[in-house]
Amino acid sequence: MLTQLEQLWQIPAILCARGSRWANLWWALQGLRFRRGAVRIYAGEYAGSAVRVVTAGRTKHALRFCEDVLGALELTRDGGRVSLSRPIELDALPGDLIVAEIHPRHAAAFRDAGWILVPGWIRWRADLRERSAKLPRSVKSDLNKADAHGYEYARSLDRGDWDDFWRAMVEPYVLERFAEWAWVPPRIFRRVFERFGVLHFVYQGGRRVAGFAALCSRERGWFPVLGVLPEPELRRQGVVAAIYKFTFEWARARGLRYVDLGRSEAFLNDGVGQYKQKWGLEPVADPMGHLLCMKVGPAVEAAFREEPVRALTRTGFASFIAP
Repeated sequence: MLTQLEQLWQIPAILCARGSRWANLWWALQGLRFRRGAVRIYAGEYAGSAVRVVTAGRTKHALRFCEDVLGALELTRDGGRVSLSRPIELDALPGDLIVAEIHPRHAAAFRDAGWILVPGWIRWRADLRERSAKLPRSVKSDLNKADAHGYEYARSLDRGDWDDFWRAMVEPYVLERFAEWAWVPPRIFRRVFERFGVLHFVYQGGRRVAGFAALCSRERGWFPVLGVLPEPELRRQGVVAAIYKFTFEWARARGLRYVDLGRSEAFLNDGVGQYKQKWGLEPVADPMGHLLCMKVGPAVEAAFREEPVRALTRTGFASFIAP
């Protein structure tokens, strides 16, 4: 239930001009959860050597991040509980990699104490009045491919079409792309889009093959989900590029100034983020996303040269690539 409320809370946090106030209120309500967190100690291997990994707080975020960097880890024991607001207590944890989930209000204290801050999610946004019309060669190539396959789009005005969009396009697409980490919008989230959102379908030869959904407020538009029929040739024929092209065309025609085209992980090598970036979108921290702090020991520094991340600084992002 808490996860569903958090997802609903994203809507004003992302679409409202005062979205940061909504996010701050949400995090204030979550303050108690960050007083103390469970410590877990894991064993792993990197570059042929054994490494020790320590997480604090919710394992669903911290452990996933650690395994994305180092591979599978084995829980060896619980380490009690520790304060998630005092860097000095986390400093005492022994490990080659220490990762804790902390409250955003404690970010400055951890940064000042030498911890690296990593946002759980990166959002990708653009100001359409400032976005450059010049696209890289790879995007132009994708668009040429899409144009050659004759994609068109049209808005759906039938409420019954939403079910086909979720079931036949969104669910197969995200499960294919992200497997166990796929985010399938829950029913309560879908109902908001079905009531207030705008649904478009992409057609090829008169047949619906893909779709995208928007939720708009004044001059802001949020496009968090797209879907494609589970036919591999469609992606080879540039259907995703067609969706992005139609998204920007419709947003401009609708008079939107700001668009948010979803999120990606904080890793610089994340393919989703790289794709969004080459379309001219800019990374920003997700106001509702979890926040991790980490300390990296010499034994695993090379892992972050292979998997660099976007670290959150006082003024924005900086690439963290261990020396």
